[in-house]
Amino acid sequence: MPISSTQDTAGPMGKTVMIVAQTLEAMAGKDPLDDSTQNIPNNFDFNFIIRNKKNSLKNKRFGLLDSGSDDEEGQKLLNKITKVITSRGGDVVEIQDTRVYPGEEEFFLLLYEFERDLKLYLGNSEYQSLGELIAFNNSNAGSVMPYFKQEIFEASIEASLDDDKYKAVLVTLETVKGDFDRLLDKYNLDAFVGLTRNPAWLIDYKNGDGGAMEGQRSWGNGGFAAIAGYPHITLPLDKVEGLPVGVSFIGTKWSDKSLLEYAASFERANR
Repeated sequence: MPISSTQDTAGPMGKTVMIVAQTLEAMAGKDPLDDSTQNIPNNFDFNFIIRNKKNSLKNKRFGLLDSGSDDEEGQKLLNKITKVITSRGGDVVEIQDTRVYPGEEEFFLLLYEFERDLKLYLGNSEYQSLGELIAFNNSNAGSVMPYFKQEIFEASIEASLDDDKYKAVLVTLETVKGDFDRLLDKYNLDAFVGLTRNPAWLIDYKNGDGGAMEGQRSWGNGGFAAIAGYPHITLPLDKVEGLPVGVSFIGTKWSDKSLLEYAASFERANR
């Protein structure tokens, strides 16, 4: 189900980087129903499959995203990332990342585009709009909403009415791409590397995610890539208290093949 056609990082999932590469190679290309694919460069390399076991980390520079460094376990994982990459001849660079995450604008965009794009997704189904789904949920609240309500759905309806704010937010979020690339250029980086997300947390049926996250570890690095629409691959790194934590490689536009190669080399080195 679509949330935002403007910002997201979508792609295949698989048990290994090789499977992901094979799947992406099969599905990649220009799609007449997806305008964004018309911007793919003519010389873009669609041969994603990693055909040999070369060390793609050697002599590459990775900017270390420090989210999680204020947590003891998070810092251990960041140290592990550095150790794995440097053991294969790569460089991990400490960077000063002063980007401010545009959380309010990003969330408004999600709300606005969700209402719009959901209509296309629903097509000729029984329920053809978010408003109709909200009405259905209200009529069946006891069975479909026993714990949580639909405040975000309702906020999406409200946001969809503010076209002027939507246009302004699009302009604001476009700057994320420039900031992203300037940081890569400033430190002469091939990609960013960091912790994907903190370990999963238990559902709090009374207080929602806000209550559930109180006192939990919290880190993450996917947001800027999603806003920019830039490629991002995550793979298993280690566990914290028995729960899996991933490592992310994030690059500039059209760097998909390189990120797959970095991830495959890291996967082999990390075992």
